Amino acid sequence: MGCALVTGFVRTGLVAPANIMVSDCNRQVLSHIGDQLGVATTEDNREVAGTAEIVVCAVKPKQVKKILEEIAPLMTPEHLLISVAAGVSTAFLEASLPPGIPVIRAMPNLPVLVGAGMTALAMGACAGERDRGDAEACFKAVGRAVTLPETSIDAATGVSGSSPAFLAVVLEAMADSGVLLGLPRQVALELACQTMLGTAKLIQETGLHPAILKDRVSTPAGTTIFGLQVLEERGVRRALIGAVEAAAKRAAELSV
Repeated sequence: MGCALVTGFVRTGLVAPANIMVSDCNRQVLSHIGDQLGVATTEDNREVAGTAEIVVCAVKPKQVKKILEEIAPLMTPEHLLISVAAGVSTAFLEASLPPGIPVIRAMPNLPVLVGAGMTALAMGACAGERDRGDAEACFKAVGRAVTLPETSIDAATGVSGSSPAFLAVVLEAMADSGVLLGLPRQVALELACQTMLGTAKLIQETGLHPAILKDRVSTPAGTTIFGLQVLEERGVRRALIGAVEAAAKRAAELSV
């Protein structure tokens, strides 16, 4: 996720490579991203905190406490800390740093890797409008971003954080059906992917309600309505709602 964000910052021109420093304990990762993007690299997290105004903590949740302990002495209210660690609350981040430091919690999803991500942001107690604007600019470089109350982050995790996996299952099933009906695997997958992509783009750009789009495609006694009947009989809608609800519930259970 960290590499995806840095790549997005550089490719969109949001931040010049000379103004980015990346820290990692893996020298191979540092060498690769340094060579590819021309950013500064270091193995010392404290060097980042002592240099950057915006510090992005893109690590596993269990690593957050240790990293914050390292950089806390160097952090000031002039910094902004953005955490993409799943389940780590702004209260936990604030308690791990000196008083008055703005923190923002971010929940991006995997499509940030191709610049088409969706990120939900939650503001900490000391984060202001400038901080929100900076965070939104960062994540809009790799897709779209919305700011929500932190109480809504678990729901956002279910709807956008976990849902790429749910949609991948749908895509796989659609491709499998094409193969069953005689299409080559790659052709079936391309048809399914572009259809999902185009449908989402149509709804997003026109504001068309999904139900209206469904009705427009469903001609009387036509192919689509017969397919929709099977989806309703087999509870696909109910299953997807349940999957998102379960993911959101689990996100709440894992939060600290």
